[in-house]
Amino acid sequence: MALSNVNFTSVIVLSPHPDDGILSCGGLLRWALSQQRLAALLTIFDGNAPSSVSSFAKKYFPYSSSQNIMRLRRAEDRVAAACLGVAQSSLLLPEAIFRNDLDGKPLYRKESDLFDAAAIETEADLIQAIKPMVVNFLQTKIQPLILSPKGIGNHVDHQICREIGLYLLSKGYTVWFYEDMPYALAEASKRGDEPGWETILINSSLIEFSQKIEACAYYRSQIQPLFGSEIRMKKLLLDHARLVASEEGSYAERVWQFKDSGLPQNKEIQGAKTYRDYSPDM
Repeated sequence: MALSNVNFTSVIVLSPHPDDGILSCGGLLRWALSQQRLAALLTIFDGNAPSSVSSFAKKYFPYSSSQNIMRLRRAEDRVAAACLGVAQSSLLLPEAIFRNDLDGKPLYRKESDLFDAAAIETEADLIQAIKPMVVNFLQTKIQPLILSPKGIGNHVDHQICREIGLYLLSKGYTVWFYEDMPYALAEASKRGDEPGWETILINSSLIEFSQKIEACAYYRSQIQPLFGSEIRMKKLLLDHARLVASEEGSYAERVWQFKDSGLPQNKEIQGAKTYRDYSPDM
């Protein structure tokens, strides 16, 4: 499918955390701007950490103050978006490792909890809270093309955003599902070619793709834990983009459109986990 065949005036990327949207769709966002479309990034889980975090959360963010890390990450997100020239907005909800139950106990205590494909089954309350927030954000956007995570890697926050994408699809929005970086780097090159899904490649020149790489470099707090170094990040992203490109000498991002008449069948989502508060925390 050619992007020129799709009727849209804006591109909205749903980013689970600061860095996900631009790591995965920075090239498409830059392309949208080059075509005189509006482009925006909506980051879902970028609220502040609670005053006390679990030992598991501290392993992910070994900083002197966990209260400051999300402020830092939001700042990185704004700068990276500005580098590409796209607008950036936040829902300021706490990400999984910072979410507690009503007793103040962490909901996710180890890495296997965080990447458990079944974790989504207990997130109904949170999903229901996010739906109107995203719809409200979209009300000011004319003919948006929405990019939602496909959920590759099974991180629970990515799975939640995928459910939001499927919900928007059911309401008549145009929604494509993007390849989650960096998790997709560990997956087979044909990942996502399942029945009912149509693969769409967004090809870029090296110069165009380098603009995405430049923006990704602003996520400095995440480069070492995700990639080891900035040099390795650039190599991995470029190698993957060459691997999936449909044209010799091109660099591509990969998204999918659900093309069957019905929506993908999802597991019934239960509401077992309950949260203290969904209000944004600056």
